[in-house]
Amino acid sequence: MSSSKYGMTLRIEVTCKLF
Repeated sequence: MSSSKYGMTLRIEVTCKLF
């Protein structure tokens, strides 16, 4: 559960940086 949440947060951060 923790791993999934961490990966999701990282993905959102990357998308924000990309945009």
